[in-house]
Amino acid sequence: YIRFKAKDTLNRTSNYSNTGRVLLDTVAPPIPANITGTTPTNDTTPTISWDTVNDDNTGGSGMHPNAPYSIVYAKDSNFSVGKTVVNITTNSFTPTTALSAGRWYFHVRSRDKAVNPSEYGGTLEIVIQ
Repeated sequence: YIRFKAKDTLNRTSNYSNTGRVLLDTVAPPIPANITGTTPTNDTTPTISWDTVNDDNTGGSGMHPNAPYSIVYAKDSNFSVGKTVVNITTNSFTPTTALSAGRWYFHVRSRDKAVNPSEYGGTLEIVIQ
């Protein structure tokens, strides 16, 4: 719990404020699980989805309101060639730009209100024909 007292430049102090609650969240949210997508596919903008993550049950601060998920995709499983990172609000993603034919790799992590990131979940390989 916390409360405040103010002091002005003439050294006058106020009464204490009402008591408030402080939540210090240093724990990462759960790792997104069950990442899925259709493979092989002819769709150059395949939809990827995963299980919704809830940070409230782990004593956390809740999920980040603007970008609770980050999805990373690339042409190689080490995520070093043509890597793209997109922050999104839902537990599914469809690229806005067509992906080229070949193997593409995707993984997702979650982020809570305190901006603690989870580890990345499992990697999904999608083959675009």
